[in-house]
Amino acid sequence: MKITGVNPPQAIQVYAQRKPAEELNKRPDCRAQDALDISPQARELQILKAKIREVPEVREEKVSAIREQLNRGDYQIDFDTLVENLLQEIGGAKNERS
Repeated sequence: MKITGVNPPQAIQVYAQRKPAEELNKRPDCRAQDALDISPQARELQILKAKIREVPEVREEKVSAIREQLNRGDYQIDFDTLVENLLQEIGGAKNERS
């Protein structure tokens, strides 16, 4: 097989002109200029997100209170509020799909 178009001395010159990777990594100006500045709002948002992750998805106190009311037989359902919340949930689900 014969390779044409590259003159061996020319190829050697090209490789000789390339800087080694070690030399490129030693340049301090590449790393020294990198900086990250987080705004106060972003910091506050991070703190709030962390607090939200700490809150359990199920509020055990509320579940226990309702369970006790059910066991005693005095849990009252507000059907108007129930229907409103269901319609809101269904309406919200429709809006999310749109």
